[in-house]
Amino acid sequence: MVGLSPKRMARLVRFDHAAALLSRPATGGLAGVAAAAGYYDQSHFTNDVRAFTGLTPRQLLAGRLPDDGGVFDIAAS
Repeated sequence: MVGLSPKRMARLVRFDHAAALLSRPATGGLAGVAAAAGYYDQSHFTNDVRAFTGLTPRQLLAGRLPDDGGVFDIAAS
């Protein structure tokens, strides 16, 4: 047991997939990432990014480290 509902777990898995897609160069922009990750539309993707990170997708993308090294703390920079 993970301690999450199936719906919440599905949201996390979908978000994780979308976050991985953000680091790839030719994804078709945020709408392309949202579609490829299985979101209904870009606004649902944006809502999940804000819910899980407190950032917009652009802020999250700007905070990615080179070579897919993760995300740094944008507030601290």
